[in-house]
Amino acid sequence: MKRIVSVSIICLFLASCLLGEDEELGGLAKDDSIIAYYPLNGDARDMSGNGHDGNNYGATPDNDHLGNAGKGMFFNGGSSYIEIPVEKSFSLSSTDFTVSVWMNYSDVSVPRYIFQSFYDNIFSEFVVVLINSSSQPYMYLFDETYMLQYIFPAETLASGTWFHLAWVYNGNSVKTYINGTVRSEFTVKSYSFSGIYRCFIGTLTGTNNYFFGILDELAIFGRALSENEIQKLYEN
Repeated sequence: MKRIVSVSIICLFLASCLLGEDEELGGLAKDDSIIAYYPLNGDARDMSGNGHDGNNYGATPDNDHLGNAGKGMFFNGGSSYIEIPVEKSFSLSSTDFTVSVWMNYSDVSVPRYIFQSFYDNIFSEFVVVLINSSSQPYMYLFDETYMLQYIFPAETLASGTWFHLAWVYNGNSVKTYINGTVRSEFTVKSYSFSGIYRCFIGTLTGTNNYFFGILDELAIFGRALSENEIQKLYEN
């Protein structure tokens, strides 16, 4: 009887821990649409439960967007990055997806890549989000039919300041959100993403355009989040 009670207590404890992780994801209930979730709490673990853990190459713990010590990750702009290797990587949907992140950049003397997903070993298909040299949040979409499109709002972001950024692709358009508000919407052509991707955080393929600053709470969803859901991610 004691063993049964002990097991029950352990199960309840584990369940409460999982609920805590849900709360950390901006108050959104965890569902099948979450592809990967990197709190960047001093490491490169994927907390979605899908096993897409990354390998950390030199990024170090720093304060997060709420000022909590060690709950964000600092990228030094010259060599540090995170790679999600092929065996743990993931594909993005051709119909809809969302990329959400908190960002505080230090310098944009070159474009600073935040997140990149591309087909293994060739650039026939890729999705990139970054802060460009004009201090604008930016997205590239490119597939094997060679349709390259650039999406960015006509406004600049100040360095040394935390911003919540989100890009929502629904198969026909991309909305860019800054601090929970839609700042641009661009109509785009349909894309075809397939295969297994290599993914990087804080760099272009681990070779250049390294992010310089702090990243926090990177999440990738396999659907287009609503404006209300993006607002929750920002507020929570």
